[in-house]
Amino acid sequence: IFFFPIVTAALTIGLVLFWVYAAMHIYTMGDTSIADLTDYVASAAGEVADVDQSYFNESMVYSQDDASDYLMVYHLFGLLWTNQVINALLMCSIAGGICSWYWVMDKTTVSDRPVWDAFKRTLRFHLGSCCFGGLIIAIVQMVRLALEYLDQKTKDLQANNPIMKVIMWCVKCALWCFEKCIKFISFQAYIIVAMKGKSFLPSVYEAFGLIVDNMARVATVNIVSNFLLILGKCGIIVFCTLMMFVMIENNEDIDSIVFPMIVVMILSYGVSSGFFSVYNQAIDTILMCFCVDCKENADAGQYYMSDSLLHYINSTKQHSIYKLVDDDADGDTTSASI
Repeated sequence: IFFFPIVTAALTIGLVLFWVYAAMHIYTMGDTSIADLTDYVASAAGEVADVDQSYFNESMVYSQDDASDYLMVYHLFGLLWTNQVINALLMCSIAGGICSWYWVMDKTTVSDRPVWDAFKRTLRFHLGSCCFGGLIIAIVQMVRLALEYLDQKTKDLQANNPIMKVIMWCVKCALWCFEKCIKFISFQAYIIVAMKGKSFLPSVYEAFGLIVDNMARVATVNIVSNFLLILGKCGIIVFCTLMMFVMIENNEDIDSIVFPMIVVMILSYGVSSGFFSVYNQAIDTILMCFCVDCKENADAGQYYMSDSLLHYINSTKQHSIYKLVDDDADGDTTSASI
């Protein structure tokens, strides 16, 4: 499971490199006419073109500016969508692996490769949900980019009209908040998709209902976990930066230590964020499993969660499916599953 940040980084870097390569071809293409297109299609098919040019206006030429602009918009949307699909696939895989551990009474029966098994299930059964969820986020991101483009084109008007500038900032802020909300709900929905095998929209509905019903728990756990994750990232960044400072402090070949330390800070932040994202995803998944467990097993009073998790989140007495029994022979307590 800890190799997933490496996989994510590799796929993201590969996607960006492909996007840059294709973008270079788009921006360096020349003017294209109808006659050029028909000749190229005919030659690619391996036969002589037999097209009645009277149906076309041969003087019709798609200029480089017009064609490249439309293609770049399409290409940019493809980048956003593909990136979100990659993130969704990996999130469903991590969530599926954790769910396969949580929803088992005897933890020793869990597969040795739960995340890999969850990844195969995601590719087979949940690829459409991942694509649909990624599409929604990509559309919101595309709207934000279009608004940024509009903001740049109307700088002169905003300079002369403060009200328009304020409205632009308010709309940008609203879209930013909307994207954050959509991402949060979508990420929780991916957990339900991996947990129950539902499609995306029913998973969104169930995830939203669980969040509303357990708003205090979700808020508390998220605040505490985010604070601890920030402390962990800061600790890694400070440690790596200090190590770099110690290594290059007395190096006479280096004129300034500022740039190497800044590079180390950026790299350590990226690496720590990638690996701590796995912990964050695990926390969200366990919390969502906890909420579902409480909802579905409340009448029976017996849960799949451990007593320590129940006490940590809910601070209540033991109701777990793992009951503590006294061992008369040893005089200690052991955990036995019903």
